[in-house]
Formats: sequence, C-alpha cells, structure tokens
Amino acid sequence: MVKRLAAYVLLFFIPVVSFATQCYEYRRNSSDTWGPSAPAKCSAMASAYSTANAPRVYSVSSVEGNTCNLQYTASDGTVYKMSSSLDVREVPCGDPVCKSQQGQSKVVNFTVGYTRSSNIDTDPNWKLIGAPNKVPASGLLCHPQSPCEMRFDGFSDSDMAWQSAAPTPNGLYRLSLDISATFTGETCTPTEVDNAALSKTAPIPPCPGFTGEVNGVPGCYGTASNPTSNDVSETKPKKPESGNPAAGEKPATGEGSGSDGKGRTPSTGNGGPGGGPAAAAGSGSAPDGTTPKPEEGKEQANCGAPGQPRCQIDESGTPNGGDSKDRLIDAVNKAADDQKAAIENASKLKADGWTFSFALPSGCTALTLPGYQIPGQGALSIDVCKWQPMIHDVMTMLWLICTVWGCINMVGSTQRGY
Repeated sequence: MVKRLAAYVLLFFIPVVSFATQCYEYRRNSSDTWGPSAPAKCSAMASAYSTANAPRVYSVSSVEGNTCNLQYTASDGTVYKMSSSLDVREVPCGDPVCKSQQGQSKVVNFTVGYTRSSNIDTDPNWKLIGAPNKVPASGLLCHPQSPCEMRFDGFSDSDMAWQSAAPTPNGLYRLSLDISATFTGETCTPTEVDNAALSKTAPIPPCPGFTGEVNGVPGCYGTASNPTSNDVSETKPKKPESGNPAAGEKPATGEGSGSDGKGRTPSTGNGGPGGGPAAAAGSGSAPDGTTPKPEEGKEQANCGAPGQPRCQIDESGTPNGGDSKDRLIDAVNKAADDQKAAIENASKLKADGWTFSFALPSGCTALTLPGYQIPGQGALSIDVCKWQPMIHDVMTMLWLICTVWGCINMVGSTQRGY
C-alpha cells in the first residue's frame, strides 16, 4: 500500500517538475528580439505606440500573460484603452547555451557569393554570378549550428576578405569575409541568408553558363543565353587575400585557426563553404610591386653609376638579319623616287585656254551660226549684246545675295555647333 501511494505521489510531481523547467520568452513582432519579460516588452510596445501616434502618450495598465493592456488619456480627460498580444514561445529555463555566450565576440566567416575568377586584381568590385549574401540592416545573424543570435556591428580594419584560388567542381571561386560578431544571448531561427552565408553545408550554386576545363582546371564560362555581362557587381570591403576558410565560427585551435590564407584554409575541401583545399590559399603572398633582393654574393651592380659599366642590352646570339636591312633601305628609296616622279609629271599637266575670274566680260560680239541659213538673210545671228548691261546687274545682285547668304549660314552653323 505504501509503495503504491509513493508511486502515485511520484506520478503527480513528475509533470509538475517538468512544467517548472519550462519558461517563456516574448517579443512584440517578428523584427523584435525575444526576451524573458512580458512587462518589459509591453512597456516597449507602449513607447512604440506613443512615438507612432504623437502627441498621444500610451502607458501599460496591466499585463495578463502575453497580453498587453494599454491606455492613453485624451485632452478632454477621456481614457481610451486597447489590448495587444505578444508573440510567445516556450524555452528551457535556467542557463541555456546562448545565455552563457552573451557578450562574447567571435570571428565568423560569412559567404558573400561566388565568382568566375580567382584573379585578385585592383578592381574595387567583385563580379558575382548572382545576388550577394548581405548582413541584414539590423546587423543580427543567427548561427545555424547553435542556433544563437549574433550582432554584427560593421566591417573593421581587422576583418578580412577572402577569395579562393581553387575552383569548385563547377568552376566557381568562393568569396567570403571574416567578420566580428557579438552573441546577444538570445536564441534564434536561421533565415535563408543565415543558412546560405554561415553554414558549412550550404550548397554550391550551379554555373550560369557551361563548365569547361583548361589544362585540367574547371572553369565557368558564359553563353549567349547567360553572358558574363549579367554578373552582379559588388563593392569589396577591402582588398581580398587568397584563401577559403570554412563558413561559420572560426576555430579556436587547430586547422583553420590561423590568421593568414594558409592558416585559415583547411587542407582538404572542394572550394565550397566547407573550406579548403590548401591550394585555395594560393602559392604565396600577393606581390607588392618591388623586386626581391638577389641572393647573397649575387648582387647585380648598378649600371651607369660611377665606376660601373654602361647600361646596355646583351644581344649575344641575336641574328642580325644579314643584308635584309640594306634591301629594305633600297626599297624605301625607290618608292620615294617613284613618288617624286609622279608628282613632277602631274605638275606638268595643264589645260590651255581655260581661265576663270570673278570679273564680268566687258566686250560683246553677236554669235553667228553659219550652219543655220535664213533664206534672204544669210547665216543665223544671235545678238545678246543689247542685254549685257542688264545681265551685269543681275549677276552682280546674285554674287551679292550668295555672299550674304554664305556669311549668315556660317554664323548660324557656328552658333549651332556644327
């Protein structure tokens, strides 16, 4: 009997204890963060309503579960009341993982996107095959593996930009950022951007075009339907280094915990968000534009300096072309002589009897046409001399009119710019 009673008591307390280990978190809407205090969220709601509906001032009259009862007093003394519900969720009580990390700052690798080239050049923009992943305007990220909420406060000089030097199997090169983010202590649900940018298992996008190989290296090339001109330009936050760290939180120790490309890039991988391979870090540091110092004992003297030989190019072994230079000079001279002869011949050409001047003729003689005989009058004669003064006047007017019109046209063309 005693054992049976003890069993009943135990069965009664198990659900009570289980219920006691559950707590609740609240938020005003989907853009708000979760918090353990409903009154605090109701106060924040009253402040938001007051701001949006100024000069009304809302206050919290009571809180019932996840319901906020608000009120405001009008200028005539009338009290208006309203109720609004908070989002609520059940969470484990005590000190969960996210709460224990609150305030800690971590370096996380964020996938920006993929490009067709490993070339780290001076172009201030990346050319991505699609829209880049971007940190939300709120700065809040959700770690896909935790999931714990982090806040990114902006790209700093200590943060790094990476561009893989090894392609994925479909010829793409991963672009990523090492950024500093602080855990807020809140739990969260990863968004599509969080999964694409922070997850090591995010899928590699397909090549927009076709994948081919050059010297055994896969490449993603454009087609008529998917030209490279469709690639998206995105500003680089800083000049990238060669490397492909794994997406997500930077390891504290071991592989991938270094600070340069080789130290941050895992030794194995396929060029995707999982990081690696080692070749993704390139063969060394980027050139700085200087010439390295020769090995000891092999220094090169500065030619042209006092006491040093004159500067010249060593042409030992370079063929001199034999007499080809002389043949070329003879051909050039012959072409020049032929050109001169052609000019002299052209200058001798002239048309005798052809002259022109702007002076009008002063003499005049009737035009006789012997081939046309008029019976009883002889050869046909056309006499325009009696009209000569009038023709002089008409031609003078025409010259004047044409001159004035030409001047006006040139002035107008100048003003119109052509």
